Amino acid sequence: MDLDRLHVPLAAFPDDDPVVLRERMIAALQACAEAALGCPGVEVRYEEETEQLRVWVAVPVTADNLESARGFGEVEIGEELIFDVWLGSAEYLQFMGVSEEAWERLRDRGERALRGVLTAGRTARAVAALQPWLAEHQGRLAAWRRDAWLPEVEAGLAEIGGVYYGGPAWLAADEAWPTCGACGAALELLLHVDLAATPMASAVCEAYEVFVCGACRGGELARVVAPGAAPRGSLTAPGRGPRRVTGWRRVDDYSGFAADEPAFQKVMAVRGDKLGGWPARLQGTREERFPCPACAGETIVVFQLDSDGHAEYRWGDLGRAWLSVCPSHPGRPLLFWECS
Repeated sequence: MDLDRLHVPLAAFPDDDPVVLRERMIAALQACAEAALGCPGVEVRYEEETEQLRVWVAVPVTADNLESARGFGEVEIGEELIFDVWLGSAEYLQFMGVSEEAWERLRDRGERALRGVLTAGRTARAVAALQPWLAEHQGRLAAWRRDAWLPEVEAGLAEIGGVYYGGPAWLAADEAWPTCGACGAALELLLHVDLAATPMASAVCEAYEVFVCGACRGGELARVVAPGAAPRGSLTAPGRGPRRVTGWRRVDDYSGFAADEPAFQKVMAVRGDKLGGWPARLQGTREERFPCPACAGETIVVFQLDSDGHAEYRWGDLGRAWLSVCPSHPGRPLLFWECS
């Protein structure tokens, strides 16, 4: 398998129905292509002979582009030129009117979406197969169990509040939009989470926001929303969000260091975006706490943001980030991330 070339042999996934898997991959990549490119005529296909997905864009030949179109071959007005946009030929992109930024967005979002499709079935089967083992060892694992909630997400903001990715930040009337400490550029809102509107409301009831710098990618910020703040503007990067969390699915979450069983460590702690639970660490050999910046006490993990998650932001080399809060100092949130 080579996602850089969209080479995905269906035989490499023997436990999945090949027809269902193929259609899910096509649907995921089609949605990414339409959102990232913003142009009509996009069609994703799977070629059985080469075992590759293709992202085709059909461009009608008109009087306005006829001269440029003939640079690709003998064509007439009313015909179409079809390009594989995934390859990113500068000549093709220019003719299609697709910017390099949009193409990079397609590649990034497309690869992440495909990884999500390809791993979802395996993870679900691994968790299901682990249930008898968990039941047998429940006694010694009980101290390592935490509630976690997986977000159910839909595109757009039907209402501004609760938990959402991208979109407006909540600022006080006299509060300036946050800027990057490294380059001075305006930060982009990645996540707004009002804990009072979540299943974690009994632990901490503040609202928090996570920002990142899209200019230099060297700045991050976790902040508490000030009392009396109101939504303002939206500096979310084009093609990213906004997306609203419409519900939660509770799952049992365990520290990945609670047992030496390989099957257990393969799925615990839960990967992906989640509220609460244990951090699914990518480094280290034991559970390490995130210390409060005010008192150095242990903080509560509020939210885990995955590079393959709904925020559509890559933390280094497919890393993860955690927003955590100290119950004694809820106004001093901590943002920590790591990659493998």
